[in-house]
Amino acid sequence: MLFPGNYEYIQFPESIINNQNYDALIVSYHGAEIEQSDLESLGFKKSGTDKFAVVCVGKNNDYPKIDHLNSIESLDFRVLETRNYKDVSNPLH
Repeated sequence: MLFPGNYEYIQFPESIINNQNYDALIVSYHGAEIEQSDLESLGFKKSGTDKFAVVCVGKNNDYPKIDHLNSIESLDFRVLETRNYKDVSNPLH
């Protein structure tokens, strides 16, 4: 699992971008606006199957921003938002 925290994706070390053996991504900045929306141009690759991204966001929040979601979805991640789950113990089912 990749936890970017408050990193912009452009700040990721090349070693992390090149080693994409994670099954899940916690979306940075709760899905706020990001500088670089074309993540493939940074070296991120399409995720393939069964990979998901989680946006940690509250119910009455203006996040995530559509451009941020589009950048994640363009890598074929299935995007889940925590506001949609009362029980996140198994969000894929």
